[in-house]
Amino acid sequence: LIEHPREDWTLYRQPSGMSPEAENRANLPVGYYEDALKDYSPEDASVYVHAECGRTRTGKPIYSDYNDTVHCRPFELDPRLPLDIGIDFGRTPAATIGQEFPGGRIQIAHELVTQDMGLVQFAEELSKLLASNLRAFAVRSVTGDPSGMARDARDETAFQLLAAAGIKAQPARTNEPSIR
Repeated sequence: LIEHPREDWTLYRQPSGMSPEAENRANLPVGYYEDALKDYSPEDASVYVHAECGRTRTGKPIYSDYNDTVHCRPFELDPRLPLDIGIDFGRTPAATIGQEFPGGRIQIAHELVTQDMGLVQFAEELSKLLASNLRAFAVRSVTGDPSGMARDARDETAFQLLAAAGIKAQPARTNEPSIR
């Protein structure tokens, strides 16, 4: 409705819970939004307190201290450094593409996220991304979730399906997120 308004629909914007126009404060405990501002990250506060557009997170985050304003900044890939690719499997396969810089800093430049996609199609999409946007970069490693070693109904592993698409991937040595 914001980007593509429709004539037969109406968009109602909720005022911030901190605004004098906030109509629901009488039904909430005193200090409800003030307390929420202390507990929420700035991103969550913008959505849940100030009624601004933003992302909501469901489930338990792997890195609960992650904060877009601290951990996410624009950067350019360094053409002198090789790429590292991490892959997760299942019906929502995904990949991150980044580089490890001298000193150990890791920066993720691209991600390929899918929904309800088979691995063969995912491998094709990843190959296209690498061939179109990143062809000038060497690839140092392609590491996948160790669960990709399981065989499917055709007796193939995720790693075999990736190899058939020209992506030489190896399973991570552990499923521990901080290492993987």
